Amino acid sequence: MPNILLSRKFLIILAILAAFAFIISLFSNRNVPKVVSSNPIQNGTKFSVYEAPAVTFDRKITLSDISVQSTPKEDWDLTQNTTDSLTLNHKLYLQVSTQYQIDILYKNKIVYTLSFATKPEQNDPRYLQGVQESMDRDYPLATKLPYETPGYRLTYGSPLTIKVSLKKSTITQEEALGYARDWVKEQGMDPSTHKYVVSDTLYTPSPTPTGILENRNTGKPTPSPASTEINWDTLQDDGT
Repeated sequence: MPNILLSRKFLIILAILAAFAFIISLFSNRNVPKVVSSNPIQNGTKFSVYEAPAVTFDRKITLSDISVQSTPKEDWDLTQNTTDSLTLNHKLYLQVSTQYQIDILYKNKIVYTLSFATKPEQNDPRYLQGVQESMDRDYPLATKLPYETPGYRLTYGSPLTIKVSLKKSTITQEEALGYARDWVKEQGMDPSTHKYVVSDTLYTPSPTPTGILENRNTGKPTPSPASTEINWDTLQDDGT
């Protein structure tokens, strides 16, 4: 008999604990924000690779409580637009024709998964963005070169390397290097960001190319615009 009473008391205690745990979980779930809308919509298609996804919650949120993770992986930067909405900014353009899954986490627990597909593009903006970033990093003065004076000519010989071609033998290499550094400084850059090499031979202009443009105003041939001398072999497929 005493054993039966003890068993009953034990079962009662377990039931009370279970009910208490259920009540706690019920109130806890009420404090978890829910996503009520998104851009793109759930399972949306043809989302622009240039746009940033956004989500709206059913209540006010604190930005520090929210985090995201995605497949494929992206470098996301969250910004809070209103008290209940977020924008998911991305450093690089999204990948074209790609299925994305973005997990929205509240205090490190997934509360919503947004699925969508990006639309195809004629060119790959993400690749072109990488190439442009590489150009800006390795050839920051490309739009201002070649630069010529009666005595010397400046071009890019390789990434962050200015090639100095002398036109007059009366200019020494040290003078030429000084001119090149001064020119870089005049462009608003620290001369130490670049290396400098002086050509061993005097610069001789290339012959006029056979593919020339016709000046519509005079009807006379006009040389094609000069282009910056860049060693394109140094650029890999990923733009680096």
